[in-house]
Amino acid sequence: MELNPRSPDAHLARGTLRLRSGVLNEALEDFDLAIALDPRYATAYNKRCVVTTGLGLPAKAIADCEKAVALDPRNHEAWINTGRSTARSGAPPTPLRATSAPSS
Repeated sequence: MELNPRSPDAHLARGTLRLRSGVLNEALEDFDLAIALDPRYATAYNKRCVVTTGLGLPAKAIADCEKAVALDPRNHEAWINTGRSTARSGAPPTPLRATSAPSS
């Protein structure tokens, strides 16, 4: 797959394909690049959470999911993945702080 190396969306798309194919280390590289190009890319943090959970890196997974939620509190998938990564880590659950998006 040819992609624009400066496009966070392109890295996200390729990373998502790699994630679905079970190629987790390569997916992680793509999500890392997407975040490096756009540090406010909530979807990339959420996808990286899924990958790091799968790689058995619970602290990293939880941090990424929490970052995704902080950037986009309406991202339901990020909230769900925060719970999943916490449950898989074996850590006791902690209450999630409800947040809301800033009013415009």
